[in-house]
Amino acid sequence: MVAVGRTDAELAVAIDAVASLIASTDPRPPMCRCWRVEGWEDLQPKLNELSKRGAFGDMRALITDPMVHTLGIVGTPNNGAAEIARRFGAVADEVCCYFPGTRRGVRTSSI
Repeated sequence: MVAVGRTDAELAVAIDAVASLIASTDPRPPMCRCWRVEGWEDLQPKLNELSKRGAFGDMRALITDPMVHTLGIVGTPNNGAAEIARRFGAVADEVCCYFPGTRRGVRTSSI
């Protein structure tokens, strides 16, 4: 998941879209292992309960900016690309990026 923007306003919209996507995934094993490493395991039952009530806005409110930065890529197009290369360049020749909330959709790029 990639949140990119050329302006602060574009970036804020993109971050919100990624955070909403993270909230809606309602992490379950094995994803919960990742959340446990980060100390977020207590959020899963809360997200699950809120999803059963359809309280999607409340779910989004539980996802912090540090969570978005950890689970996604955040920044301008240039520094976002550099972060993708830093994280995945040693282990992947290509990555598939999802840009929720934008018209960019899914892109596959060489690293």
